[in-house]
Amino acid sequence: MTSSPRASSTPSYSPGPSTPSNYSPGSSTPQSYSLGSSRNAECSNCKHLLDKITVLKATVEIYMHPEQHTVNSAALLQEVYNDMEKLDLE
Repeated sequence: MTSSPRASSTPSYSPGPSTPSNYSPGSSTPQSYSLGSSRNAECSNCKHLLDKITVLKATVEIYMHPEQHTVNSAALLQEVYNDMEKLDLE
């Protein structure tokens, strides 16, 4: 068989004009409500995109400096473990 694994995998997010919006106001929605909701949706989308950018930056850092990732991961795990002890979640 000569099937390529890359050909069958497609990205789950593809930015562009064809991507449907999470919020689409109806035609009967008053303009003042539509404007406020639209701004909230835009803020939510911006926050979501900023979170994705942060994750991508961290992923790049992991690949560029794997030795530092090990140190950071150990420190984060220790911090989580300490927090769990404080909350009796062991």
